[in-house]
Amino acid sequence: MYHGGRAWLSDPDDPNYLAGRKATKHVYGVDPDLTREGGSIPVTLTLQVELLYLVSLLCPQSLYFS
Repeated sequence: MYHGGRAWLSDPDDPNYLAGRKATKHVYGVDPDLTREGGSIPVTLTLQVELLYLVSLLCPQSLYFS
C-alpha cells in the first residue's frame, strides 16, 4: 500500500538519541536495539518540521519473555 507521504529518517548519533539510549540502559539494564522502523509514518516528519526541526524520537517498547 502506498500512502504518498515522505519518509522520515533521523540520526541515531544525535545527542537526544544518545540520551535515550543511556536512559534505556539505566532503566532496563541492557543496551537498546536500534531499528529502522516507523519511516513510513509520514506524520513524524510533519511534526518534526512543524516543531522547528526538533529531533523526533520513536521509541517502540516491547517485553521479552524467555
